[in-house]
Amino acid sequence: MKNQKGFVAPLLIIIAVGILIGGGFYIKNKKIITQENKTEAPVNSTTTVQTETKETTATTTVKATVTTDVDIQAISDIMLKYKTAYESGNVKAAESLFSKATLDLFNNLSGPNTMIKAGSKVSIGAITHSGKNMRVETTEIKSNGSTESAAFLLISENGQWKIDLSATMEAMFKPSTPPKGDVNGYVDLVVTGIKVYPSHPIVNDEDIEIAVTIKNIGTKTSEKGAPAVAEILENTKYTPTQGGSLTPLAAGESVTWKYHPYGQNKIFNRIDVAGKKTVKVVLNGYKDVVEKNYTNNTFTQSIEIFAL
Repeated sequence: MKNQKGFVAPLLIIIAVGILIGGGFYIKNKKIITQENKTEAPVNSTTTVQTETKETTATTTVKATVTTDVDIQAISDIMLKYKTAYESGNVKAAESLFSKATLDLFNNLSGPNTMIKAGSKVSIGAITHSGKNMRVETTEIKSNGSTESAAFLLISENGQWKIDLSATMEAMFKPSTPPKGDVNGYVDLVVTGIKVYPSHPIVNDEDIEIAVTIKNIGTKTSEKGAPAVAEILENTKYTPTQGGSLTPLAAGESVTWKYHPYGQNKIFNRIDVAGKKTVKVVLNGYKDVVEKNYTNNTFTQSIEIFAL
């Protein structure tokens, strides 16, 4: 399965619509920003060298005369610092690596301290040039067991490379152009499964994630993605969460949308009780996407939420 949004997800959880208060985000079944293959190797194991005409991959022993190595090494150092800060929950150290625009954005919301939490493990993947910016692939294993893949974009600010979420989000939500498939075919969206993180979820824990996997089993691309609404039926005070995928979903492809069912509890002063629950997901409820079959758009699954 391809993943589209990740280690940046803890960052973007604060920013993207609905994520700040427990709303959903989606992970394309390849990567957040690109369709390239993910590299799990340490940052110093490979570098990507870009010339005026082509991009090649070489080991870190590439001669110093290649100027792009300077930028790649600088980004490697920055991301290793961020990895250390993120995994230890050191907010101040992480803040020093953000662009001014990113810091202003956090300050206008709830601050980076709400998403920089100790307990996650982060690996740094490929570092490449992306126009005038730098792109870094990352993978995070969160404390609840959920795994996210993501890509940061860094910009040059006053002669220094800085992590910039505006550039990252712009690239993330740039419309994609997947193959249209059979233009005379049809779209058919279904939920193929639900998974809860962690495996032993505690009631009212804001870190609980419910991962909903959605697949287009039709023969042509769903240009409007796969809109979805999820709710826990037994919690009568629970507000359904809107989300799903906002980008085109090609025939045969899947996306995984993750949301936090208890993310809004503190804001709305709501408390749930432990026990067996039913998660209900409705796809394309307003029929924004023209489908051949709407009868398979509702999916329910029983889960258990445990007492503290």
